[in-house]
Amino acid sequence: MTLIRGVGVDIVSLNRVERALSRWGERFVARLLTPEERSQCPRRPRRMIEYVAGRLAAKEAVFKAVGGGLSWKDVEVLAGSGGRPVARLREGLRVPGTVLVSITHDGWAAVACAVLVEGDGRG
Repeated sequence: MTLIRGVGVDIVSLNRVERALSRWGERFVARLLTPEERSQCPRRPRRMIEYVAGRLAAKEAVFKAVGGGLSWKDVEVLAGSGGRPVARLREGLRVPGTVLVSITHDGWAAVACAVLVEGDGRG
């Protein structure tokens, strides 16, 4: 049996991320994303904006599902098999379960949902 321990949802404006990227560039990305997340970041401008916005939304959703107390680099959201996002927490963090994430994009925003489940989330 799977027990839901927490749920989080977040939305991030693509325009806001675009402005931050044009103002601070790589410094903005380096502050928020882990080296492995940055290695998966697309280089085409629109794709980069969507990617960064999606990661920010996913991390905020994870913060809410877990109950706070985390920083940007405590949560890593990488592309798993088939591009499905996979959340990993920094080694050593104690969280009561597994965090599952989903990210979607629309013309103006990235939205993410995170669910903290007891067990592996498969049933």
